[in-house]
Amino acid sequence: MRVCVFVMLSLFSRMALAEPDSFLFGDGGSGALTVSTGGVVVNAYVALANDAPAGTTQLFPASTAGFAPGQLVLLLQSKDDFGDAGFPLVVDLGPTRAGAFEFARLASISSTMALTAPLTRAFVGGRTQIIRVPEYTSLTVTSSGSITAPAFDGYTGGVIVVLADSVTNDGVISVTGLGYAGGAPLFQTAGPTGCSGLEEPPPAGSPRGAGPDVLAVSITGRGGTPGGGGGGACENGGGGGGAHFKNGGHGGGNILGANNGAEGGRALAYTPLSRLVFGGGGGTGWTQSQMPVGGGRGGGVAWVRARSISGAGVFSADGSNSPIPVTYGVGGSGAGAGGTVILQAQSDLHCALASAQGGSATLRVFYGPGGGGAGGLVVIQGSTRTCSVSSTSGVSVLNAYDSFNGATPVSASDAAFAGVTVEIANGLAAPPVPTIDAPSNGAVVSTRAPTVSGTALPDLGVVMYAQGVELTRSVADSTGAYAMTAPTAVPTGFVRLEVAAVNASGVMSGRAGVVVNVVVPVSDAGSPPLDAGSFVDGGLLVDAGVPMVDAGQAPRFLSTASTVATCGVAYRYGADVAPAVSGSGPMHFSLEALFGVAAPAGVTVDEATGTFSWTPTSEQRGFHLISLRVTNAEGYADQTFRVAVECIDKAPQKVGCDCGSTSGLLWGALCALFAATKTRRARLLTARSR
Repeated sequence: MRVCVFVMLSLFSRMALAEPDSFLFGDGGSGALTVSTGGVVVNAYVALANDAPAGTTQLFPASTAGFAPGQLVLLLQSKDDFGDAGFPLVVDLGPTRAGAFEFARLASISSTMALTAPLTRAFVGGRTQIIRVPEYTSLTVTSSGSITAPAFDGYTGGVIVVLADSVTNDGVISVTGLGYAGGAPLFQTAGPTGCSGLEEPPPAGSPRGAGPDVLAVSITGRGGTPGGGGGGACENGGGGGGAHFKNGGHGGGNILGANNGAEGGRALAYTPLSRLVFGGGGGTGWTQSQMPVGGGRGGGVAWVRARSISGAGVFSADGSNSPIPVTYGVGGSGAGAGGTVILQAQSDLHCALASAQGGSATLRVFYGPGGGGAGGLVVIQGSTRTCSVSSTSGVSVLNAYDSFNGATPVSASDAAFAGVTVEIANGLAAPPVPTIDAPSNGAVVSTRAPTVSGTALPDLGVVMYAQGVELTRSVADSTGAYAMTAPTAVPTGFVRLEVAAVNASGVMSGRAGVVVNVVVPVSDAGSPPLDAGSFVDGGLLVDAGVPMVDAGQAPRFLSTASTVATCGVAYRYGADVAPAVSGSGPMHFSLEALFGVAAPAGVTVDEATGTFSWTPTSEQRGFHLISLRVTNAEGYADQTFRVAVECIDKAPQKVGCDCGSTSGLLWGALCALFAATKTRRARLLTARSR
């Protein structure tokens, strides 16, 4: 099914794009690469070990091998907890983080990874991978060459992502069968009948195929799960096919006509380019007294962005066919669904084929054919586009008695199992920054639900932020006018309101911003602070120490906090042990989880004086967000600041500028970034002068 760009814009209100995506084609720091052999891996992968909250600049990976300062990385969360096992036929990814992604650049590396800017959304440890993204001046894949990735193992792999000035592909760039895993092989020792439940323990139920839900695959039975096909139930039932935008194919029943074939995977609802999603795995067929096989794997994710893409090669993220049973063949397994192929060029895009087809059943079994995999997603973008595309489903197969016996689909043209093809006519480019006409910079706003209005390109998406937190999205009308009202209460005091434009390619503009004074009646001032959700600004959250508006005798901060602490040494607020505030007393100090980020472990504040009690440990080395609140009878004021914890035995490494101890980790990170930028620019100029 081909989807035009105007359809994507009409769905804008559902989009949850990773921001800011302003890297476009990269900086060329990886130089030129020619691939003339098979199976070359150009990315590196590591699991995120600990949670990375929105606003953090510190990642805790399982390892740092293969990564270096200055490199670009992509964070991708491919799994989440979808709750109870009862799933609708179409599962909306919106309430989950499955498929969420974000680019970031590494500032420095020790046992952790420091980023040049805070994350704009949160990622869960154990469900997220960090992928090194090469930035080529040119990438050439000859007719004898191919680029691939390791299969997704539940933690890492399954992804090819490349940024380049130019890509010439005369070979193969493929993640076929590298996405979510198929159901595991299981030898059944008995032949029960009459299995009607969607969840059945062995020997009645067989393993399901994997999808983005972390728990569903651990339960056997013929019920389909988000993305993953169900397992064949009772004797000789066929496994279900994996799903993507549409449901996977149903597994066939046994010769007696029993309804013991598995359901296909449940379809996943999301807007193309808002998530990066693997194809779901096929479920395992029910087998006994023979060597069992598992389900087919889904396709992975292949994403190539370049100023130009050319060649007569293939880009593929097909689902894999179901494996062939070893002996006489009963209970065929389901096939994997197509994954995701995204090809984005600034100018011309040429290739032989871009494919995210579903896998098919492969053997004419005696009983219980497996279901076919659903089609995946193909996105092609360029000023001119000559590239065949396919996102059709796979198919099931007749059993030995010339019957599908409930197995589907029987034709690759069946729209009920088809994938999606998106063709974008304009070349990839960042949209212009919108304007803010109201409110004006410095305006006093008397509501915690302010409205921002201005102009952008007509029919372009617009995003509203407060203190860097995404609040809402809208679309500029045919004249370019937009107006958005905060759906969630913003903090009182000085608040930075921002807007950015985002186009149908998923690329965001820079941000326009104004700072306003939010002054509200006392009865409103104490309402809950802004809910950060998943997004935080790319810069500091709140300028530390900015005085709050003095509404009567409401409190305000008159001092600034220290932004550096030392391991094993008691932290001091600043020049004084406690903050200086104005307003009528008595005052009450507290720590707040403003923007959804709690204070570091061990931090306490004296309620009456605001004096901190915190001695950072070596495990707390890195950056931390602290939000301090002072309250009196008239209202409250917040001060949010970022503290860098240094450890003397892990001093920042000098990189050609003064990174002495008085500057700490913040200056060290800037020095590392400056040195990496100079090195990358020199390499880029050298490569382009050849």
